[in-house]
Amino acid sequence: MKTILLIALFLLSARADAPAARADDPSSINSMTWQPHTGETFSGGSLKGELTYIQVPEDHFDTRSETIELAVVRYRTTNPNPGPPIFYLAGGPGASGVTYASRVATHPQLRLLEHRDVIGIDQRGTGLSSPNLSEPSFPCELPLDQPATRAMQVAAFSDAVQRSVAYWQDRGVDLTTYNSMQSADDIDAVRRALGYDRILLYGSSYGSHLAIACLRRHQEHVSRALLINVEGPDHTWKLPASTHDVLTKVSRLAAHDSRISAQIPDLMHSIRNLLDRLQTQPVTVTVPDSVIGEQTVVLGAYDLQVTLAHMLDDVDRIREIPRLVYLLLGNQWEVLARRAIEHRHGHIHSAMAIMMDCASGVSPTRQRLIEKQAADTTHLLQDALHNPFYYESCRHCPPGDLGDDLRESFTCTVPVLFVSGTLDARTPPDNVEAIAAWFPNHAHVVVTNASHDSRELMSREYRSLVQAFLRGEQVESCTLHLPLLFDDVKAPATGVD
Repeated sequence: MKTILLIALFLLSARADAPAARADDPSSINSMTWQPHTGETFSGGSLKGELTYIQVPEDHFDTRSETIELAVVRYRTTNPNPGPPIFYLAGGPGASGVTYASRVATHPQLRLLEHRDVIGIDQRGTGLSSPNLSEPSFPCELPLDQPATRAMQVAAFSDAVQRSVAYWQDRGVDLTTYNSMQSADDIDAVRRALGYDRILLYGSSYGSHLAIACLRRHQEHVSRALLINVEGPDHTWKLPASTHDVLTKVSRLAAHDSRISAQIPDLMHSIRNLLDRLQTQPVTVTVPDSVIGEQTVVLGAYDLQVTLAHMLDDVDRIREIPRLVYLLLGNQWEVLARRAIEHRHGHIHSAMAIMMDCASGVSPTRQRLIEKQAADTTHLLQDALHNPFYYESCRHCPPGDLGDDLRESFTCTVPVLFVSGTLDARTPPDNVEAIAAWFPNHAHVVVTNASHDSRELMSREYRSLVQAFLRGEQVESCTLHLPLLFDDVKAPATGVD
């Protein structure tokens, strides 16, 4: 699962009263009501667009279904001869497509609006769509007076899941319809309601997962797809071996950095020693707190595993890993204590996110592989990357694993550009290789030293490839190289804490 589950989502102001168009009503194209909308650009400025609301079935597979409402924003291109519009699919799951579409559309390295209109959709259960399953949040807290463990985390998160599920079921929400297949049909319903014959899909992380579901069900209406940090149909739950592989690469990079290797000759060896020490001798740390004065936490091995696993999420955090290890080797525990306190005070901020990931589920084969790898002590971080949401918590959700309907192979002839980073533990390049045969008209761009962030945008070559793809040109598979420079392990304490 993603760390976005623990981050409060950006939400826009409440909608103005306006009739919502029905996706199944052909006359709605001309009668649709648009209202002015101002989005925030990548640089923090304003972008004028227009906002509307579209009704779709809560259950696309039930003709008697009630309807729900999706918020849709559109930003117009200045191109006199635009291609099919770009449908931006937000990640998470649970992020607001209406909020983030303007930032993606105006990113100076992407320049999407130079090519086509950009459409942002608040997926079912998010943002301005109704119902919004983001509020209230449900606390998921672990005690501070003892070392945290995976079992404690599973129990606490499962309890929060049960409370969230009960809350929304009591309010008549059919949580079984909050899955990627229903959401894929939502995307096509929006396409029909807006009168587009074909669209271009743009998605990263969970957005790529949803895009692949759209291609499975509606590829005839998709002209192209740009999919970054690719989460395939059976990749929602991560492999511990992938996390270990990235940590190993980081250790090798550190070994070739003389500033690091002079202080930490073997990063992996040092991490293992710290984990062994915390497993046998937990450390009690008291840190200042601006609200309550101070907080005391007992640190164990799991706290370090979780902290390191989440630091692998983006390159800025990866740069800090050697320095964190250096501090801990010197018995300076405050940085880890602050991270541990943060991790132990979690929340479920989106029932939609829980339902989407649980419905995407995991195949029996992959689940056995995850469990086998997590039990392998050579994988130092085990499956801590899943923290706080482990798949065991899904047993408390309404039945709804999509199984083969989502995960079986299919053939898609749509041109697809996949993008992966070699330091991405969540969506490694192997994900693309696992499904590449499904997409005979694909290219795969692998960016060295990029993680689960947008670092590929630093590459001039990458920006050129994206522009060519948006123009409809053929792009070839390739590897792009970016350097990585670690933080100085002896620098003043400004980064890792």
